[in-house]
Amino acid sequence: MTASRFKLKKGLFLGYSFVGFVCYLVMISLGEMAAFLPHKKGFAGYATRFVDPALGFALGWNYLLKYVWTTRFCFSIELMSAPSANRHAQ
Repeated sequence: MTASRFKLKKGLFLGYSFVGFVCYLVMISLGEMAAFLPHKKGFAGYATRFVDPALGFALGWNYLLKYVWTTRFCFSIELMSAPSANRHAQ
């Protein structure tokens, strides 16, 4: 059951608009910080500098684990799908 099936299109539009606006504000804020105080550490560096070193440490590990997990998961899916794709190509 989706929300559009229940005639909640106004709510969907308002929700997507709100979240999109929040994402826009976050990107504008990151651009302002990057222009004012540039550095090479990314999100974790900004969190360390403006909030707390523990938050920067946690974000750094979070991004590392995200990239490791995504790479591992996508690679395993490619390995599983390769034989069936090869079978259909012949």
